Amino acid sequence: MARRMYLYKGIGLAAPQIGILLRVVVVNSGYGLIPLINPEIVESEGNTMGEEGCLSLPDVTVSITRNARILVRGRDVNEKDVEFEASGLLARVFLHEIDHLDGKLIIDKHNAETKEGKLYQQGSDKFLAKLRVADVTFYVEYSLAGDGAYTVHTAYSHRTELGGE
Repeated sequence: MARRMYLYKGIGLAAPQIGILLRVVVVNSGYGLIPLINPEIVESEGNTMGEEGCLSLPDVTVSITRNARILVRGRDVNEKDVEFEASGLLARVFLHEIDHLDGKLIIDKHNAETKEGKLYQQGSDKFLAKLRVADVTFYVEYSLAGDGAYTVHTAYSHRTELGGE
């Protein structure tokens, strides 16, 4: 997982992003590689707004409010219980990756305007649509031509537990 994260110049990756249906994340926001199994946020405080991107949605950035400080608990690769106090970018990356484990993407949390279920990326002619069928959510980035035809640029699907959001 870490190799894939570094290959795409990311600072975090959740196992479901690459088709591995486990609750595992890897994070490296400048403090070294942190792999974490079954991570959970056990404490949080404060809020801060910041821009986020995602390896699952290339070229999409949105403003998101996240907790400013967190305590995250999980297991390391040797199955030892570990805890990390995190703030700033490290907290944001942990929260972002744990959202992936819970079936959420940044566009689910964004504060930008939406119109008829479509997220318009400012400064671009592309739209992002979200469609949910049973336990799979589909995200499709597309643009419209003058004649009403559309071109699909990227598509992404994400499986969630039934009944989850």
